[in-house]
Amino acid sequence: MDFWGESLDKTSGRHLFIEGVVVALTFIGSMGMLYRIFNLSERLFYSKTILDQTKIEVELLQKESEKYLQSARSLIDRQFNTWKFSEAEKEVAICLLRGYPTKTIASMRYVTEKTVRTQASSVYAKSGLSGRAELVAFFLPLFFGQHE
Repeated sequence: MDFWGESLDKTSGRHLFIEGVVVALTFIGSMGMLYRIFNLSERLFYSKTILDQTKIEVELLQKESEKYLQSARSLIDRQFNTWKFSEAEKEVAICLLRGYPTKTIASMRYVTEKTVRTQASSVYAKSGLSGRAELVAFFLPLFFGQHE
């Protein structure tokens, strides 16, 4: 830019005015961009702080829920022992509680569907429950509390 050089040469005032306006607008635009960048970086820092706090809260909730699930697993296993389930029956009962179909349970355990149905029948007989729905309903209070 030749603003200063032209002002010394006494060049037309209109040309100098236009260059001055361009310089002023460029400066104002640059300041506006710097302000926006600063504002965005502050918001980003704030968002990162909130995200870090949320991650800590999620980790605490995960640890707490894992303790709760361990307790529930322990109570379920204790009940299975009370009902005198074999290890195979315990495995089938857990799969039934998780909602797996008979075919999936058989595939997971490398046994036939007939074997799974037989073990499921044994689970229901030993527990005194009539089927999968009652088995699930028996353990629901562990996860949702007692019905009032």
